[in-house]
Amino acid sequence: MKIPERIVIGGYEISIERVRSNTLPQKGAWALWFHRIQINVDDTTEDAQAETLLHEIIEAINDFGQLDLRHPQIKVLSTLLFATICQNKLTFLKDEQWVKAVSVGAAAQGGGEGEC
Repeated sequence: MKIPERIVIGGYEISIERVRSNTLPQKGAWALWFHRIQINVDDTTEDAQAETLLHEIIEAINDFGQLDLRHPQIKVLSTLLFATICQNKLTFLKDEQWVKAVSVGAAAQGGGEGEC
């Protein structure tokens, strides 16, 4: 998976930084006040980086949605969700284009159809 430089979560633009171990000792980090996800790229595979990105996205959703999930719950959710996606070779793309779907976020913000 190619790690993007930016993503949008719930209408918020989030920057994604690929950093080295000397600046980030853990696998990844989410910083609400900076709207930034950092992914440690040292000694990790692309799959490990993708799983870390998914984990940090769930951390961000937890903050934005005020879900109050504890870190062990987020760890289990991100690990099992990533494994499910990988083991079943799930993809949400169709012909390299995002599949049109009703977006929960867009609907919640008064929008209609969005891109999945």
